[in-house]
Amino acid sequence: MTYAGTPYKSEIGHRFERVIAVQQRNTKPALIFLAFVLTAAPALPAAADSLVDSALQNTVNRGIDRAAANLDKLLKERIADFLAEGEKVSNRLLEKGANEARLGLFQAGNEMQIAIGVARSQLGAEGDRLIGSASAELRPLLVEIQRWRDAEGDLVAKAFELEDLLAMDLSRVPFAPDYFGVRRLSGTAMLEKKAGSYRIGITGDNFGSTIVGQLITVTAKLGDVPLAAPDKQAPAKVFFSVPAESLGGKFKNDKIETVPLYITVTRKKDGYIYGSKTTVLEHEVKLALLPREVGDLVVETTRPQYEWVVDAPLIQSHAITQDTPFLFKSTSPVVAGKPLPGNKRFENAIVAKCEAMIQNAWKLHNGEIVLDSDLLIQKGWESDFYIGEPQNYDWDKADRIATARFGWTPGFSHNRCEAGSRCHLSPDEVKSHSQATTTTSVNECGRMRMAEQNFENDDSSVSVSIRGNAPHSALWTVTVPVSIYKQAGTKKDDSIVIPIIASEPAYFDIKSSSGSVSTLHFRPKNDSERFGVLPGSVPKGPQYVREATLGDATRFFYQFDYNPKLFDVE
Repeated sequence: MTYAGTPYKSEIGHRFERVIAVQQRNTKPALIFLAFVLTAAPALPAAADSLVDSALQNTVNRGIDRAAANLDKLLKERIADFLAEGEKVSNRLLEKGANEARLGLFQAGNEMQIAIGVARSQLGAEGDRLIGSASAELRPLLVEIQRWRDAEGDLVAKAFELEDLLAMDLSRVPFAPDYFGVRRLSGTAMLEKKAGSYRIGITGDNFGSTIVGQLITVTAKLGDVPLAAPDKQAPAKVFFSVPAESLGGKFKNDKIETVPLYITVTRKKDGYIYGSKTTVLEHEVKLALLPREVGDLVVETTRPQYEWVVDAPLIQSHAITQDTPFLFKSTSPVVAGKPLPGNKRFENAIVAKCEAMIQNAWKLHNGEIVLDSDLLIQKGWESDFYIGEPQNYDWDKADRIATARFGWTPGFSHNRCEAGSRCHLSPDEVKSHSQATTTTSVNECGRMRMAEQNFENDDSSVSVSIRGNAPHSALWTVTVPVSIYKQAGTKKDDSIVIPIIASEPAYFDIKSSSGSVSTLHFRPKNDSERFGVLPGSVPKGPQYVREATLGDATRFFYQFDYNPKLFDVE
């Protein structure tokens, strides 16, 4: 035996749906039954998709085909046992939804409960039959229940996305043509309040209208307590009022609590031949009593740690012979004593070094080295006595002295020096008998020293004095250590844990600092952790409201509100 999926467009909610028609091999499909379903479908206003349709999205048809194939494998299973297994799936969804605060799962379980209840009401004598011999009217509903069973994993996986979809819509379920029970249910999520009442909306065939020859009444009990007669809204809606005090003490602070709602739909039809007929359908669904304490918001702030870190030093070198200040200024000074990233300052471990300078010199004929600045090179040489009478004697004397001094004979004996004057060698003459060279043999460092060090402007400038006097230049080099204010790591503040109460503002203070990052971890009481970054909102968690400056800190305000759609009553 196989099942053919037949697409059709129902007026229920104006959406495309499928029912399953039984088709024996080599026989015609049960088109008469299908046509009866189409013509009997009540015209109800459109609303949300069922939870299983929302989870499967564009795979509805494929899910039905899979369910039909899986049902084929159960042809020898008793229908009653099949429904009992379906009820186990429904109970698992309800339990998981309540324990993990996943309202999408919770409501999917409710939808499945109603479908199973309707199937049982239609069983009649079929309860002990095998699935393979189920009637044409019952078989489409069994396929739908199988689809729910197949979709359990998809529902659990996508529960986070579905948690705001709490309005139940059963209009696509292929109920029997004579079905007159609940088709839509809303207002089953409740948040505790001290006074007033809650409202539950129920939609079904002619619930809000009076039909000649037919009377439909809808009653409800909250546990064992009957609810007052509902308000009617033609053509298909009734609204029950649940006094707030009737739920007093039933709400839990930190978890979803469930309360059974029993709905009874009674139809009395007048008959011309057999008299009136009364039919009763009973549904059980669970109300979700939502907790006020929804979880904790954990704020973790990571701040950059700034330190004075060694940077490249500043160096100055000067050739000096007298008191000289060496001035250093930071390229990024500290202002008003508050360092900022990138600021530089000087440290006091200053080092001053002196070196003999490379100086121009002359190597005399006798090998002696004299500086270019020496008077011999600058002004020349002259005898230390005047030429007298007789001149010959003094000329020879000057020659002997010059020769002993330089190693070469100037020739003063050839009447180069006049009486009454000194014998003289010009600088050029001395150089002509010498060789140009350089030398570092003259070291004047001992004549000078590093003296005072004056730091100013938060160590952003310093003056270093080299004091002393020397006849020749010495090369002084002053090295000043530099530190730069830069990030050297990170540090975490102590975590801030804020209890989140639904519809109540929560706030926390964060000390302001450049470069800090605060992450938000929302830890629901019964769900997976969700994340955000200050000052943003946490997806499906506490939402950013505002902030205010308090001295050197910022106060952030957050609030968690359940999605208003959860409490819509249609």
